[in-house]
Formats: sequence, C-alpha cells, structure tokens
Amino acid sequence: MKNISLQKVMSFLYAVVIILNLNPYFLWDTYSKYGKLIQLVISMILLLFVGVYFIKINLRIKRNYVILACLYIIYYIYTSIFTWNNEIFITNGRILACLLIVITLFLPEEDKNSIFYNIRLFFAISLVPAIFYWVINFIHILIPYSILAPISEAKINAGVYYEQYFGAVVQMSSGYKYEYYRLCGIYDEPGVIGTFGALILVGDNFAMDRKNLTILLGCILSMSLAFYMVMIIYFTIRFTYTNKKKLVLYLTTILVLFSFINIFNSEDTFINRYVFSRLQIENGALSGENRTNKAFDDAFSDFLKQKRFSEILIGKGVGYVGAHPNINSVSTYKIRIIETGVIGFLFIILFYLLIYRIYAKDKLNCKFLFAVFFFLFYQRSDVMTLSYIATMLFAISNLNFKEKNGKGRNDTLQTIC
Repeated sequence: MKNISLQKVMSFLYAVVIILNLNPYFLWDTYSKYGKLIQLVISMILLLFVGVYFIKINLRIKRNYVILACLYIIYYIYTSIFTWNNEIFITNGRILACLLIVITLFLPEEDKNSIFYNIRLFFAISLVPAIFYWVINFIHILIPYSILAPISEAKINAGVYYEQYFGAVVQMSSGYKYEYYRLCGIYDEPGVIGTFGALILVGDNFAMDRKNLTILLGCILSMSLAFYMVMIIYFTIRFTYTNKKKLVLYLTTILVLFSFINIFNSEDTFINRYVFSRLQIENGALSGENRTNKAFDDAFSDFLKQKRFSEILIGKGVGYVGAHPNINSVSTYKIRIIETGVIGFLFIILFYLLIYRIYAKDKLNCKFLFAVFFFLFYQRSDVMTLSYIATMLFAISNLNFKEKNGKGRNDTLQTIC
C-alpha cells in the first residue's frame, strides 16, 4: 500500500515537472523572481521521490537503458563544453533536468502510463481558462487584465507583449488585429500548445475522452500551422496503412472543408490570416513557415559552405543563435546543426532511433508517433529537453499498453469517424 501511495505522488510530481518544463508564464522573471526557484525545488523533490521509489521496488537495470542513458549524458557534456562564448554551460537546472531524463529511461512501464495520464490531465486543465477567455474575447466582452513582458529578447525586439489574465496569457503585438484569436494558454506562444498537444493526442491514439477533446479544441484555437499539418500527415499515413476507404473519405472531407471556408472567407478575417494565407506557396515554401527567416537561412547556408571542416563537425557552440539578434527569432532543427554541428545533430537522431529500437520497434502506432515527432522536430529545436523526451517515452508506453489490451487501432477517433 505504501508503494502504491509513493507511486501516485511520484506520478503527480512528474506530470507537474513536465508541464513546468514547458515554461508557463508564472515562472518568468517578468512575473516573479521566485518562479525558477520554485521549479528547481519541485524538480529536486521529484528526484528524491523517484530515488526512494526505485529502492522500494528493487529496480532492475537493463543494458539497453544504460546505453541510452550514456548517450544522453555524452550529449549533455558535449553541449555543456562546446558553447559559442567558450564558457562551460552548467547550471543547477540543467543538471537536474539531465538527471531526470536519465532516470526516466529506467521507469517501469506501468509508471509511465500513469504519468502520461496525469500529463494529459494537467495539460488539458492548463488550457481551460484560456479557452474561456478566447470565447469572451471573441464575443467582445471586456475583462480586466495586466500587461506582462516576455522573457525572450527576440520577442521584445519584435514588439511582443502579453495580456495576462488569471490562469492564462494572450500573446499580442503591435499592428496585428487578430492576435488574441490565437490560444496561448499559460505558455509563451501558441506553437507550444500545437506541438505538445499534437504529441499527446497522437500518443493517446486520438481517443476522444474529455481530456483529449479539451486538448484538441485548444490545439485548433491555437491556430498552430504545425498542428494542422500534423493532423493531415498523421491521419493520411494512418488510414493509408489501416483503411483505404477512410483515407479517401478523409482527404475528400479536407478538400471540401477548405474549399467551403475559402469561398466564404474574406482577406480581413483571422481565419485567412492564420490559416489560409499561411498555406500559400511562395518561392517554393509555405508562406506560413515562420520558424525561420532570410537572415537565418543565409547564416545556415554560409555555415555549411565554410572551409573550416572542424566547425561544421562541432558547430559554432550552444547559445550562438540566441546571442545574435538578427537570427534569434527562429525555431528549427537547423539551430541544432549550427550550434552543435553535424556531431551534435547526429547524437539527437541516434538517441531517438535508439528509443524507437528499444521501446517501440515493430509497433505500428509507435511508427505513426515517430513520424509526427520528426515532423515536429523539423520546426522545433528543443526536442532534447525533459518535456519532449519524457513525453515521447510515456506516449510510447501508453500506445504499447493500448495495443496489448486491444485498444490500439479501433478506438481511434471512434466518436468522429
């Protein structure tokens, strides 16, 4: 009974730490100077509980997990030493995150399922106030708010600020009429909801309970292009493997829906600004591809063309992009190549390929999950953080559990299809 109680507390704390790792507004220095300290304390408490729990259950360590843990530790040391200003990048927060990632690799499968359930629950709860404020703003009811400054220098330079309500923020910027229609939740940008929400929904097979319906609604209201693309890619791949008739119906529905909305859509609407205008092809790329810019693309091209082969191998150093204002407003896998070089980038790919081989090999649902994950990696560079590594592991465990108990393929979108 004591073990069960300890497991529940550990599961609860794990989910809290994962959500905090997504950097909600109440951890920002612009909101409170104690935010990061609170996050550090909670992470230390979690580490203590996990250590006690491992002793209680007499944890057995498998060789594959050790190999994966060693690979991550090497990557951590590599990114701590090779920095753009030649200063060793080691902080208490990074050390704790590294330790939590390593111990996550050794968690028993049933514990991962429990933690994934709590992550879904807490993430859904974090979106509820924002959805309420979205409706209030949509019908033009004014409610009090305060102004909150961003912590990102790139956002400050871009004129971004936040309207802070109780339990939510709305990202605003001068000159954008419909900015408040993009759901931010408690996070610093709508893309966090779109990408992390997509990972959770795919990791739960898009089973439509109340938690997932809330997350789905939040993702849709975030106007995240990445999420919309994930929806199209995921179900196209899934129905290609499982049901050709549904594939035809699904693609037909998308075409009809887009055509119908486009007919009745004017240029001066938030749907046009955040959906249709971003799906147009310009110069061979999506016009809504806001994860990079010309200055960064030029810098990336120059990096690959340079004659110093050693720099291509190890990169310009962690923190290089963030330290240069003309290129720091981007979020793409290319950041990892510029900062950590070919070696660091290959570390990331190898790490996730080993995760697939160890935890998810030959599992169809997990193949779908990894297809989505690598698409998200294309436009987000922070996939080696605790929130993404842990959530991937928990999602894999959840999908394996569903398949083992006969809930793998048939419960997908059963309330919709």
